Amino acid sequence: MDSTRHPSSGWDAAADEAVGYDDWARRILNLFFVLNASKTPISTSHIIFDADLGYNSGNPDSDKRKFKRDRDELARFGVHVVEHKAEGATENEESSWVIDRTQTQAELGILTTDDADILLAALRDYAGQPGIPYRSALMHIIAKLDNEGAGDTAASDAAASGDPVFQALWAAFTLRKNAVFTYTDAQGATTKKRSIDIWGFFTQDECMYFVGFDHGREAVRTFRVDRVRSVNKPGKAYAIPDDFNVTDYQFLPFDLADTQAVDASFTFPQGLPAAEIEAITHGRGSLGAGSAGERTWTIPVRDLTAAASFALGHAGTGMRPLSPRGLVEAWNNQIAKVVAAHDRA
Repeated sequence: MDSTRHPSSGWDAAADEAVGYDDWARRILNLFFVLNASKTPISTSHIIFDADLGYNSGNPDSDKRKFKRDRDELARFGVHVVEHKAEGATENEESSWVIDRTQTQAELGILTTDDADILLAALRDYAGQPGIPYRSALMHIIAKLDNEGAGDTAASDAAASGDPVFQALWAAFTLRKNAVFTYTDAQGATTKKRSIDIWGFFTQDECMYFVGFDHGREAVRTFRVDRVRSVNKPGKAYAIPDDFNVTDYQFLPFDLADTQAVDASFTFPQGLPAAEIEAITHGRGSLGAGSAGERTWTIPVRDLTAAASFALGHAGTGMRPLSPRGLVEAWNNQIAKVVAAHDRA
């Protein structure tokens, strides 16, 4: 390794405390990836104390110098990282950092429309050759690229808009690499890093979701893409279980109706394990706390009768309907029918 400068880089090895070139390149790549895949500015302390980014050496001043050199190096490659301070911030408040997309010359998207057209033309040309392997799979790919109206509308919109968070999650999924991200829950609380093996995406009520194995919770969880705040570079490889079916998480029985969705609330008794509630709700909707310690679950419902039946199916856990009145009436009517049928028997 060159002890002063790498031939294709402005990196100064001596100034970077003799760190290996591979470690430096990995740090630069991780820094770019995290800044590009964040919806909000990232603070200096978040960056220099993040071991996953390649800093957090135990010497904050040294890490700040590294970060400064890394910003300069990214600028040399056309990616400009600039300081961001909230309106009204004082001089003493900590700085945060974002990619200035007006100055940045590099194309940050994954695939442009022109790229897709070139890819489609190349695939068609290749598919026309005799004796190629995997012809059926290739023709399926061509059909998907060629049909602008096909597929997941929300996913297409996110890709077309260049949403860096969606693209980072989608890249992790397609590479089958673990996704590490920060997330804001339904109550508005931003969690620390979540480590998820993404198994599939789906859309529901114009929102995009993804399902995967949550290593922190050791269970399958469902997340909304628009609640992901930032994404780290993909991590370890994983495999999707053979028996996984994303449709098991996509719909609940009360989703399948043409009527306008209304918010419905249910209660679970105090002490019911969170894992059992998760298994019933599939991680959808929002959970809150009632005045008596019970848990409340609120979720959009299109079919109140089906929602009442769903609650009755889980009545043994203590699940009960709370609102609206039509849901409670549907619940009572179904109980009355069951009692009447039992009396006749």
